[in-house]
Amino acid sequence: MHELPVIKKVLDVCLKHGEANKVEKIVAIHLKVSEFSDLLPEWMQRYFDYVSKDTIAEEAKLKITRMPLVMQCNTCDSRFEVSRDDKKPCCLECRGTNFRYVSGKGYCVENMEVA
Repeated sequence: MHELPVIKKVLDVCLKHGEANKVEKIVAIHLKVSEFSDLLPEWMQRYFDYVSKDTIAEEAKLKITRMPLVMQCNTCDSRFEVSRDDKKPCCLECRGTNFRYVSGKGYCVENMEVA
């Protein structure tokens, strides 16, 4: 059920931009969601279908792309991606394990397809 507040925010952003640009119909919404997110695409679509009723986004499809978590090594400054499968992530250059988050958390609306 944690998908519901996220989807409400996504819809609010899309409606705001759609109305500001005089869009008649939102057909699809392209979302980037962290690979580490526990948001489930099927539930995201179900909740979206529910909250978008009677709006310009009704029947729009969510097109979800998972984005990797990008880290930067504190030893050599190299950047690398971390996936869920990485048991003990480390820098690909120096094999260091002291790194910081750069990008790839959360979610964002990448773009919308409109009619």
